Amino acid sequence: MSQRDTDGRSEPDDPVAFVAQQLKKLDLRKSKNPRVAFVVRELRKLQKLGTTTPALPRSIKSPEATARIRDYLERRSETETQAAFAERAHIGPRTLGRLLQTGKATKSILLEVAHAMGVSLEDLLRPGD
Repeated sequence: MSQRDTDGRSEPDDPVAFVAQQLKKLDLRKSKNPRVAFVVRELRKLQKLGTTTPALPRSIKSPEATARIRDYLERRSETETQAAFAERAHIGPRTLGRLLQTGKATKSILLEVAHAMGVSLEDLLRPGD
């Protein structure tokens, strides 16, 4: 029912159920501490929804985002090099090149690029256009 990580510690299959179980053990459900009360309320909402923490992909592939980044770089090519843009985005030039070549990057890299372009991550990843 649980997975072992590299340190040999047990990781629960359902984090929401695990936290609920731990709260029962600690009997914090009726705590006067506002932070604990907030966590308990949010946990109850998740339990009602039957939601668990979804696994996030390590990388995001977005042809739309890649096209927007290429278009942005082409429009600014006379005033800014790709290396300068990569530096402004706080990523390496090779990382930017790999993103443009494969169309894949981690969410954190895409956030940095979107910020450097002056758009939100949602706008960068938006389909169509």
